[in-house]
Amino acid sequence: MIKSLAMMVMRPEDLIEFGRMSYASQNTVARWSNPSFLQDGLNSFEQHLLQHCPVRSGKLLLLGVGGGREALSLAQRGYRVTGVDFVADMVDQAKANAARFGYSIDGLVQEISTLDIPSTSFDMCWISKYMYSSIPTRSRRIEMLKLIARGLRDDGTFVCQFHWNPCLLLSERSTRLHRIVAALTRGYRQYEPGDRLWAHQEFLHVFHDETSLREEFIAGDFNIIQMITNEDDVMGGAVLRKRGENQ
Repeated sequence: MIKSLAMMVMRPEDLIEFGRMSYASQNTVARWSNPSFLQDGLNSFEQHLLQHCPVRSGKLLLLGVGGGREALSLAQRGYRVTGVDFVADMVDQAKANAARFGYSIDGLVQEISTLDIPSTSFDMCWISKYMYSSIPTRSRRIEMLKLIARGLRDDGTFVCQFHWNPCLLLSERSTRLHRIVAALTRGYRQYEPGDRLWAHQEFLHVFHDETSLREEFIAGDFNIIQMITNEDDVMGGAVLRKRGENQ
């Protein structure tokens, strides 16, 4: 409880910067760039998501490139990858690691919730494990979705991964307490049940309601091709298609 209350004194921008500082440490960059980790490739859940994706080639925007594990695996499958990360050293490592295996990827140093890319420039977007859950507030996530949709070509596809727990225990008393602390400190007033600081490292929103998640995707200008959630797995995923102007 104390750790979660500490989150309440921070604004959304502070929570994002807290995560960036955690991932920018030399030890963290080295861990995400470890050769054995890179060679693991896509895990079984990620492969399952990719199987539902109608886009099999083309320009792919990877949000949260880290050391390049997913970028390398997707490049090996024929995608032309541009990796985005808010840690410059991660982007440099991802490009260097891909080059060691004979592949070339582009890199952008940006914070993904304020994504700045040309309109209709990518066929597909892929967000790294848990990264969607690392964006504080529903409104900020919806704005990010709209930026992603704008950067995709017509009928472009977005593969989204998020932290999932339909059995999450939610307490009205706890929610009230969190919001009182936020009001008193002028901190995180947009608190949502499921928000937490994970491993003293970063903000994480745990989704627990598929209906509200679907509504979030639709509000962000996407239609849902496939939603994959499981009561026994903390990973959830969705394959989304950019919604056309007349849809």
